[in-house]
Amino acid sequence: MSQAKFFHQLAAPMEIFINLKRPRRNEQQDRQLTITFRMGLNGNTIRSAPKFVQSAYAEIQNGADMVGLKKEFDNVNVELFNISTKKRCDFKLPRLHLEHLSVKEVKNSEGDVSTVLCFETEYPFDTDVWSYLGDHYATTVWAKFDSAQASLVDLEEADEKGEDVPADTTEEFEEEEAEEEAEAS
Repeated sequence: MSQAKFFHQLAAPMEIFINLKRPRRNEQQDRQLTITFRMGLNGNTIRSAPKFVQSAYAEIQNGADMVGLKKEFDNVNVELFNISTKKRCDFKLPRLHLEHLSVKEVKNSEGDVSTVLCFETEYPFDTDVWSYLGDHYATTVWAKFDSAQASLVDLEEADEKGEDVPADTTEEFEEEEAEEEAEAS
């Protein structure tokens, strides 16, 4: 499996807003949890974001309200922290498939505008996950994303090829990453 980077250059956990949708059943009648994430994008996070997230961020800065991204990440491990200064994570969500990525502008109750990256994942129902996320429902937590084994899926390219299953396009993404690292050196 090829590698893909997802916020890989940040040593400290990132502040995210986490939410949980009502459990539902998939095609095999197994109960699934839909976990939604919303991460604020600022100077530090956008620098370590993949190129396609940086491009969407630039579009938002130029006046767009929302930019949907036709890409997904598979096999990303997420560590969740209740407070940002903690060394050990409070909860782990292994091998997530991050989908429905979008960058958009949101306003809080005071009218302050911020740019956020939104994405979600389906997770098999688990009482420990349900309990942790129930305690942190619609709140802010801190997260680290380990994408060492992750792969990037380009949905747009799969559509163009007429494929039913999305194509893995991590090679193209890795080439962009290599160019970036070469420029930084």
